[in-house]
Amino acid sequence: MTDTIADVASCALDAPPLESESDSLHMPCAASDPEAGYEDLLLRNTTLPPVGADLELASGDAERDPGNCDTGTLASVSDTKHWFARAGRRRIELRVVDVDGDRAGHALIFGDGNIEDDCLVRIHSRCLFGDALEADDCDCGPELALSMDMIHAQGKGILLYLEQEGRGAGLAGKARGYQISQIEGLDTFASFERLGYDPDSRHYMDAAHTLKRLGLNRIRLLTNNPAKIAHLRDAGLVVEHVPLLTVPRSRRARGYLKAKRVYRSHALPRTWRIFQITDGLLAVGFVSAVSLAGTMVADIAVDVIGIAHHGFFSAVAALFLGRWAWARTRLLQARFRLFCFRFSTLRLDEAAVAPTIGSGASSSR
Repeated sequence: MTDTIADVASCALDAPPLESESDSLHMPCAASDPEAGYEDLLLRNTTLPPVGADLELASGDAERDPGNCDTGTLASVSDTKHWFARAGRRRIELRVVDVDGDRAGHALIFGDGNIEDDCLVRIHSRCLFGDALEADDCDCGPELALSMDMIHAQGKGILLYLEQEGRGAGLAGKARGYQISQIEGLDTFASFERLGYDPDSRHYMDAAHTLKRLGLNRIRLLTNNPAKIAHLRDAGLVVEHVPLLTVPRSRRARGYLKAKRVYRSHALPRTWRIFQITDGLLAVGFVSAVSLAGTMVADIAVDVIGIAHHGFFSAVAALFLGRWAWARTRLLQARFRLFCFRFSTLRLDEAAVAPTIGSGASSSR
């Protein structure tokens, strides 16, 4: 009796949540097959194919015309479509596709309708410290946030989130590198070499294959990394470089960015002062303009209606609209950067990327 109860409890803990009462008729139980993995049990007991297992194009099996941006669709992953909102911004449609390969991950497809050539793409390797815990020692979290701001500002784009923690060394390996860096004052590339690790063992072939499965031939890649661009171009994609510049949040982050610029040829500026000033002026100017406009409208409305406490209503309008504007400054900054980067000297062209392929330099975040 005790063993039976234990089996039932194990089944309940390991089973996925029920969508309806009828699902209980087909519920897999881990206790009945201890050698089978959870994913195998799901595949044997469901009629739905794995998400992203077979991406179909509306045009059938024919190759997509590079000049036609409207022929592709993601009919087979429509079951992952849902609304996504972040940081108080307007919601955007999101679909999810698995990235297959030895360095697996997920492709997050933002925006409704078909995936189009020349869309914004960010290929981001997982960084628990920077992405989730908001560590100040690297630029991973700010890069991911700015990428999402730019994609959100455009209304469409793709984020490929790859399981390549610690430039391929794993979380524990990255932590060992951090320890040596902090004790001996080395950058993480040098500390990885001290540990016998490859300074960067990541690759992007799986990401390139996924982009091709989605029917893309040309992309606008959000990165500062010439090796990443080279790998995707080598896979047959036409890549336009879009700089992804974030202001470092600490002295250690500035040192990390300097190491990437010096040793990995990343397209990064020597100083961040101009970006700090520009971002600050845009934020202050936008919030001030919206607040002032709200105050003027409130003044006119109070005069027309004839309500007392003129200053109170003006202050409330200024505070309310100022808060509304502040929540949207990041999207404004993202749009401004997308515009300015079209004329930026930090953009990597074919000549700047070509030496990276020949030298075999490792890529970096």
